Amino acid sequence: TNKVSILKLGFLNVSSALINFTQAANAAAYIGDPKALYQAILKGAHRKYSMKDLRVLVESGVMNDIGLDSGSGYGKFSAGKWASRSMILFKTSEGIIRRGTVLAAYNEGIKRGMNHKQAIEFAKDVNRKSNFDYGVHDAPNMFRRGSIISQLLLQFKKYPVKELEVMRDMLPVFSNSTSAKQKALFW
Repeated sequence: TNKVSILKLGFLNVSSALINFTQAANAAAYIGDPKALYQAILKGAHRKYSMKDLRVLVESGVMNDIGLDSGSGYGKFSAGKWASRSMILFKTSEGIIRRGTVLAAYNEGIKRGMNHKQAIEFAKDVNRKSNFDYGVHDAPNMFRRGSIISQLLLQFKKYPVKELEVMRDMLPVFSNSTSAKQKALFW
């Protein structure tokens, strides 16, 4: 699965990197403040973090998130130095979006009156909902319990399944977990 990840997402694939930026729409909706998210993403793109930002990033665990490039958490294969380097566009864009989401969500949590610990938990939740967790533990049973063949066939199907979960949260009729403003931002 790691080899397949590198073949599909690596080799300086610009489209795979740009796909990561579409998840900013998810994050903006869950946070409710696109401007704050945009500023946090810019901060991440320029790597201009304050000590407080770095503390939030470390405490949230965002630096250890399992991304789509991980081989879905099934294997420990190391592709080698050059193959891993070919993933730089994908990994950079994913890191910028994930870190920006966490920082913007944390700041939104503080604005809403949460204490530090609550804001960290809010940021982790928003990051998980909007940027997804591609680890084995968060996969549907058909992804986890199948053979290696099903793991290979379904490897990149987690993204659409997770995006459908976001869409369900943002539907006006079926979800009370998001506000009208969040739904409008998403759609």
